[in-house]
Amino acid sequence: MEGRVEVYHDGQWGTVCDDNFDMNDAIVVCRQLGYGGAIGARWGAAFGEGSGPIWLDEVACAGFETNIEDCSHDGWGTHNCGHNEDAGVVCSGPTTEVPTTPRHVTFPTNTEVRSQTTSMHIPSSAQPTQRPTHPSQSTAYQTTRLAA
Repeated sequence: MEGRVEVYHDGQWGTVCDDNFDMNDAIVVCRQLGYGGAIGARWGAAFGEGSGPIWLDEVACAGFETNIEDCSHDGWGTHNCGHNEDAGVVCSGPTTEVPTTPRHVTFPTNTEVRSQTTSMHIPSSAQPTQRPTHPSQSTAYQTTRLAA
């Protein structure tokens, strides 16, 4: 699966700037979305330019975080980018385990990664959307997505 990385914050979907976006960031995004791993990080709006706010810039994940929002960044909405710098990822096949952490239940935020053919929703920390992330779960929060 591949696509532009988008995050949900303050009631709106927005993009992530590619400044310093690297493989560690891609690993976290792909893991957050339930994929088996990351094949690559993409820069320069490789999957097309997004619209709306640019929510994150200078994202610096170590690679062990469970959520892109847990990585270092310049702050929500603080950036020096245009949508021609939207970050993207290429993820490997889905994992069999469903990502779960207490954060998904206690801190409402949203993340969804959407590819050209499928969408996968996972919990994070924004506004609750009450959408199932997996058939075994009844509610979840959507906060990151991949868009094409």
